[in-house]
Amino acid sequence: RALLAAQLWLERGRLQWQGTVAGAAFTLDEALESLEAARRLLPEGAAQVLGELATVTAGVCYDRGDMASLERALEQLTEASRTLLEQGEPMAAARLLNEQGAVWVRLGDPVRASHLLTRARELFGDRLLDSPDDLAAWLEMAETEHLLARLPLHVPPRPGREREALALGLEHAQGAERTYRRLGRQREMARVWETQGRLEMTGGRAQAARRHFAEALKLQKAQGDMTGLARTTAALADLLAGEGDLEAAAQVLGDSVALNREKGSPIGLAFNRRALAGLLTAARRHPAGGGLQDALRQVEARLGEAEELLGRLVLPGEAD
Repeated sequence: RALLAAQLWLERGRLQWQGTVAGAAFTLDEALESLEAARRLLPEGAAQVLGELATVTAGVCYDRGDMASLERALEQLTEASRTLLEQGEPMAAARLLNEQGAVWVRLGDPVRASHLLTRARELFGDRLLDSPDDLAAWLEMAETEHLLARLPLHVPPRPGREREALALGLEHAQGAERTYRRLGRQREMARVWETQGRLEMTGGRAQAARRHFAEALKLQKAQGDMTGLARTTAALADLLAGEGDLEAAAQVLGDSVALNREKGSPIGLAFNRRALAGLLTAARRHPAGGGLQDALRQVEARLGEAEELLGRLVLPGEAD
């Protein structure tokens, strides 16, 4: 009974994290409360559920993005990995490498993240050679590919290797997309499209980026993926600003702020503030009508209210 109760709380937390259920929007804090209830109830020896609980908890903490949440994620991932190895479950422990890599990216250590993801890719590649029908291994490999695809967005490539780094990132993203499509994982596929859009935007291919963002937004709206919507709208705002459509960028950025506030994502608000700073700088270089200034003031006010409620984070590499 304790195991069943823990599984139910785990699934409740997963649903609260991933979107909306029956029209009700849930916050990341509510998801963490459910996952903590699952953790308290989970009996010893439930290796599969322990690994899944650590994975989902890390995902929620990743989307929150504050230091306390990230440290909590690493602590639970490390503890779960050690327990799984002690219980003779090396593959279950290996499935936590992706989550550890993602958290280290958030913590501003992409080198350590790259090491973990490369190891995960080797392990799951070997697993699929032995068991090509292992759907769980395919899913983990797709996640590894997606995280590797995002590394060029966090790690400046060596001078002269920019195009090569972006091409490799897109190659990883396409591999993840193919697997997610085959497995029917639409939420994850939309997240990959957002990544592809960001890579294309970084490479100066605005039309391709816009196409990927549009596809991601359509699917995320259908899935009720509020966190995904917040990330994609923020990326679209950056694209519109780069094209000089500052008023449209301000409107889309305001939508992202609202989504991040509703879901309870401080890290999302931190990226919103970075985008807003870029818009304000662009507006000073290219003075427009009063409509743009009013829109920017409204976004700044909404962002300030959201940060007062959720807390203000400083992104890696930025001054406090």
